[in-house]
Amino acid sequence: MTEREELLSLDLEESDYLYRIRRGKRVIYVSVLDTYIVPPNDRTEGSRILSHLRRLPGWDGGWRTLTARRKDGAVECTVDEFMPHRLDGRSVAACVGRRFDVVELERRGRISERVARVVVEGVVCVAKIARFRHELEALEREVRVYGALRDRGFGLAPGFVGYVYEEEEERVIGFLMEELQGRHPGVGDLRACGEAVEKLHGVGVVHGDLNRYNIIIRGNVAKLIDFEVVTFLEDGHHVEAKDELRKLAEELLDTSEGFQNHEPCELNTVELANPSVCNKLSHQGPAEGLYEAEPTGFHLLFCMKLSMGIQGAKGTSIRHAMHISPSTQW
Repeated sequence: MTEREELLSLDLEESDYLYRIRRGKRVIYVSVLDTYIVPPNDRTEGSRILSHLRRLPGWDGGWRTLTARRKDGAVECTVDEFMPHRLDGRSVAACVGRRFDVVELERRGRISERVARVVVEGVVCVAKIARFRHELEALEREVRVYGALRDRGFGLAPGFVGYVYEEEEERVIGFLMEELQGRHPGVGDLRACGEAVEKLHGVGVVHGDLNRYNIIIRGNVAKLIDFEVVTFLEDGHHVEAKDELRKLAEELLDTSEGFQNHEPCELNTVELANPSVCNKLSHQGPAEGLYEAEPTGFHLLFCMKLSMGIQGAKGTSIRHAMHISPSTQW
C-alpha cells in the first residue's frame, strides 16, 4: 500500500529548490538542483511538485534525504547526501521538556509558516519549528532564552511545554509553548507594557524585537513573546535596552493603524523626560513635578495630543509619565 505523501514546506532559490515532505509517519527532504526536474511554473503547487518528484529514480526507497540533479543530460539522484537538520544538543539541554512527534500532533490552525496551534494531550499549545537548516540558529537562541528566563525567575512569558521532533526523538526541530489568551496592546496599555519590559531588563535580557504584536495583554498584565533575537545586558547591550523601550512607546502612541477600544490620538513626540520639550507641546505651563532627575531611576515622559473627535473642538494635551527603574547593570 502506497504511503500518503504531503508537501509540508518549501524553500526556493532561482535554480534550486528544497522540499520538506511528509510520507506516512516520516518526514523526508528533497533537494532539486535543476529546474528541468521541477519546472518553474510547477515549483510551488503541492500536487504538481509531487507528480514530478515521484518520477525520480529511487523515489520509493527508505532514504531520509534525496538530492536530484542533471548530469550528462540525465537525472541523477543521490541518497542521504545531506542529513536532516536538528537543534543543537546544548540548546535542547537548556530547557527540560517532553518530546512529541510532529506528525502526531493535531493541528488547529497555522499562525505563520513556522508557527501553528496544535493540541497536546487535550490542551491547545503553540508549536514553533525550524523547517530547514537555515532557520535553526534563531530557534536555538530562543530555546536558550527560555532556559535563561526560567533560571532568572521571569514569569511574563509563555510557559515552555516541550519539544517537537521528526521520526526520532533526537531529531528535535522545534518546541512547544503555552498559548496565551488576550489581545495586542494599545496606548492604554503603556504602563503594563513598560512594567513587563522593565522586569525583562531587570533579569538582564534585551528583547530585540519589541512591537505590539510581540506583546499579549490579559487584564492589566502584559506578557512578551518571540525571543529569537534576544541579547543580554552582560554582553554590553545597555543602549539597545533603553532604545527598545522608547521605540515601543512611540509605536503604541501611534494610532495610525486605527486600533479599537482606545480614543484616537495624534502622537507629537516621545522623549526621555525633558520639561522644555513637553512645555513646547502642551502649552499648559511648566512640566515641573512630572520629571524627577534621580540617580536611581528615570521617568519616561509620553507627550501626546488627543483628538477630541468633535468639529471645532481644540485638541487637549495630556502628559503621561511612567517610572522605569534601572536594573543593577545600568
